[in-house]
Amino acid sequence: MTARTDHDDLVALVRPALGAIIQGERRYPMFAVSEGGLVVTLAQIALEVVQVPGPLQAELGDGRITDVVEVAGLDPGRNLIALRLECATLPLPLAREALLEQHARLWSVNESGELSEGRVEATQSVAEALVIYLLSGPTGWDPSGLPLVDAEGQVVAVGALATGPSGQVAIGIPRRYLTSLLQATPMPLFMLRRMAARPRVERQVPVYPTTMLVGSEDHELRVIAAAIGDAIHRGAPSYNAGDVADCARIYTATAQAVMAQHPTVDGATQALEAGLSRASTLSDPDARAWALRDAFDGLLSVIERYLADAQHLLDNGTGNN
Repeated sequence: MTARTDHDDLVALVRPALGAIIQGERRYPMFAVSEGGLVVTLAQIALEVVQVPGPLQAELGDGRITDVVEVAGLDPGRNLIALRLECATLPLPLAREALLEQHARLWSVNESGELSEGRVEATQSVAEALVIYLLSGPTGWDPSGLPLVDAEGQVVAVGALATGPSGQVAIGIPRRYLTSLLQATPMPLFMLRRMAARPRVERQVPVYPTTMLVGSEDHELRVIAAAIGDAIHRGAPSYNAGDVADCARIYTATAQAVMAQHPTVDGATQALEAGLSRASTLSDPDARAWALRDAFDGLLSVIERYLADAQHLLDNGTGNN
């Protein structure tokens, strides 16, 4: 396949899939990912918009205004949300899930048809089991809520801004996370409004060194990660549905079960024990659930980094047999 080089073609391909969530005079970017009315934007955008009473509406690239009928998927840890519109949409194709390499080029197109080119300066693993792209681009570039596409117009990331030591920086949330988002359990809009009304949670995700897992068996770490992932998959819908106590129970039971089943994986048991200890000092189920989620995210992150380092050593022929 020959890569596109005509930027006008790229704009023409991307722009019809763009739209905006509208709130009075304000417009928030979104983009379509299916013909069935599925659109994606940043979770922080949706949580801000729904705090204003009244119907939630969106304007499509062809000028149609339509209602948002439900939340098709929500991933607050990765700042992503999928919304279902009342009408059909013209979607953008999704790229493969593989991460982009350093210096890879990507582009954003806004509603006005303005094309901006960026590059992946680095990938960074952050505390919540999330890899992001750190991007360079034009001065003042704000790709928040926009699709970041490759030369073929395929979505490779969702744009956002993050605060760094020197101010705000453009980042990309990799396309790989859209798969689970689009397979998530839908929920009604009133649940999103309820979430937006909750007090802001200050996350305290621990950042562990990979040395804490030295000596652990890779397969055991993968089993632990899968168990934690399953707990989050079961607990998060309960939390979003308002049953915070059930979410806290699921997280507590999972932490205790993992510690009992994998007592020789010292680093993991210590991380979970610290989370359970912190949760035990809190009387509010909401705070307990987040304390355990913090412990889970910190442990998932260090497991991911440890296994990636181990694979790197094997790929370079320096690992043990």
